[in-house]
Amino acid sequence: MINIKDIKKDIISFADDEEDVIFETDGTVLFTRQGTVIQFKLKETENGLFVVYNDAEIKYRTFLSKEIARLDIFANKLIEKKDSIDPFIDANATLYSSSKKTEKESLLLIKDECDKSELFFGTKITFVTADAGHGKTVLLKEFQKAQAKRFIDGESNYIFWHIDLQGRDLVRLNEAIMYDLGLLRLSGLYFSSILTLMKHNLIILGIDGFDELAAEIGGENALGSLSNLVLNMEGKGTLIAASRRTFFNTQDYIKRTKILHQKIKQDCGFNELKISNWKRKQNIEYLGYYFDKPENKYLEILSIVKDANHPILERPYLFTKIVEILQQDNISLSDFLDAKSDNFNNINGVIEAFVRREVLKWNYTDKDTGKPYLSFEQHMELLSIIASEMWENQNEIISIDNIQFLLTILFEDWNVDEEIKSIRMVESHALLIPVTNKDNYRKFDHIEFRNFFIAKALVEFVKDAIDKNHINNLKKFLYIAQLPDSIAHYFSNLINGLDKDKIVTVLKEVISGEWKPTYLQPNIGTIIPYLLHNFSPQKVIYFNNKLTFSSLIFENKVLRNINFAECNFVNISFNSSFLQDITFNKSSFNEIRIYYKSDNQFINVHFDNCEINAVILIDDEGEQYPEYTPTNIISTLKQYGFKFDNLEKKSIILDVRNQKFNKTVKRFITKFNKSIYQYEIDIKEESYYSNSKEILTDIIPLLIKHEIISEVETKNTRQVNSKAWRLVYKDIEEIMKAEEDNKSELSKFWKEVNEHK
Repeated sequence: MINIKDIKKDIISFADDEEDVIFETDGTVLFTRQGTVIQFKLKETENGLFVVYNDAEIKYRTFLSKEIARLDIFANKLIEKKDSIDPFIDANATLYSSSKKTEKESLLLIKDECDKSELFFGTKITFVTADAGHGKTVLLKEFQKAQAKRFIDGESNYIFWHIDLQGRDLVRLNEAIMYDLGLLRLSGLYFSSILTLMKHNLIILGIDGFDELAAEIGGENALGSLSNLVLNMEGKGTLIAASRRTFFNTQDYIKRTKILHQKIKQDCGFNELKISNWKRKQNIEYLGYYFDKPENKYLEILSIVKDANHPILERPYLFTKIVEILQQDNISLSDFLDAKSDNFNNINGVIEAFVRREVLKWNYTDKDTGKPYLSFEQHMELLSIIASEMWENQNEIISIDNIQFLLTILFEDWNVDEEIKSIRMVESHALLIPVTNKDNYRKFDHIEFRNFFIAKALVEFVKDAIDKNHINNLKKFLYIAQLPDSIAHYFSNLINGLDKDKIVTVLKEVISGEWKPTYLQPNIGTIIPYLLHNFSPQKVIYFNNKLTFSSLIFENKVLRNINFAECNFVNISFNSSFLQDITFNKSSFNEIRIYYKSDNQFINVHFDNCEINAVILIDDEGEQYPEYTPTNIISTLKQYGFKFDNLEKKSIILDVRNQKFNKTVKRFITKFNKSIYQYEIDIKEESYYSNSKEILTDIIPLLIKHEIISEVETKNTRQVNSKAWRLVYKDIEEIMKAEEDNKSELSKFWKEVNEHK
């Protein structure tokens, strides 16, 4: 039956004036759009809802798309956009849904996610995650262009629209949308129109910069903004949101936050599409655009870097820049990297090689003196000061006037006569590129280049703090904003023999007396694991300044002889971590993640009076096995070699007759973290549920009996003739902890679970 209320809402969103929309009893609709009166008649058939318009019968969705929204014009405008990336190299990716793991090329995965939107129950949010420089934005732009072409060719009925938030709050998404519509020179579409098209899966929005948004307004606010957008979509449509992997793990906005589950009443599910590093295939494919024998060129590069997993080969932003230099300058990689630097085993050395090339380029320009306008050291200092200026202003761009002003000041410090050529040449610096639509501004060629030079500035602040006792300058620098992990990584490779004990002393002095939460605690917490990696202190290093450590910073680290007291650890991942003679004293862990297949080693690592809320074991398929009760947490960590001192209470021995059943119950409950509803049709069909009969016949009835979940009926369940269930309890952690709490109303539930044969 025609839902007049929903259709009226649709039409009003496109109308010039909602008061002018008229619905007649015979199904005729009249409204004014861009000054033109449009009249059509609704017609319900066995094949769905149709519209009679201009003496032709067309599907209602097609009418919205082609006749009202004119998405064909929209698609052509997207193709004409100048910011598309060419060539595009498709990396592999892995899609983690609530019930399975899929691996294939990233472009195919994102296409599958969007193509299947109409089959998905409710709003689907897919987070595209990767490290910085791994091609999230490139992927979204390429898919936007490819999908627009498919739409024009009649191969698809939706367009994909990439929106770069650039720190804009999702609550004000209408501003971002209207700004981008202005750039496309499209008229007659409003924020309400876009929402209508999204609800009908005619537009799928790709939100880029979600992590930058969260850094700007806070993780919880970002999630609240996202929930408002989903609420406006009324449990329909698909959203794609790009985020760096570090933020994805730090904020843990899918698995741990309660905001979305509290606010969103409609059906909503969450997937993660994780982009992988480049491999040989991608390297050779990219080289093929520039060299006749790309495989030979790849082997030549490999012979220099020695390792197929070297950052030069794995990170697209580095590899593409190096190929550009080799192709333009017609030099060998060994000449480029070894010109005056023998250190290219890390990214620092590669970036320094780019700077040395720029020095040579400037040298060739000055034919009068034969000398470089700026030396390598002066280039490094200039770029470092520019990056520091960006950091202090929390901006990724800088005006040419400001660059010239900074260079003029440096000339005075260097006692160099001001050369107009030198100032003008900075405008065409290889590492500083023009900003789109802002000719008088420059930005670093890649954000990681900017982060490298911010790290360089940080080194100078640390040196001044050690040599001149300028502690406040360092403190102000660390007080500004949250440091990306990469800055700490670059910093650790730039300290060039500085006494690490002295750096630790300075960092302790910076945080000393800081009683309120600021950026100092997480920033120093980010620096420490990188700084002390592979360091063997002669005596124990104590940190007792309530520092914050989060996310991936302990992964692939070798740390020894450290005592962390009264510190806060947020979603810490111990993946390929080597810890020896480490004590965590009176510290709190909201979550510890340990991977099944990992080169972990924990030697003499102690928890002393610590609070640990959860341990998550992760297998090769990305499936998570959470433990929330003190007994299970302690038991699990002991299996991996951790030791416990001064336990506040004795561990309770749980009598679990069927461990497999217990784990299946927990895994099923945690599925509600990624999808608000669980559908019978998915449980029967998806590969994860090999024991689907047990879930349907034993586990679900038990959960219903104890009012942990309830069966619900929605439009989706009626359409596909499938049962669906939703959590009654909003806090999954509370459900899990009840296994060891005899006073909880859920203790009877766990008693039945653990007595199951």
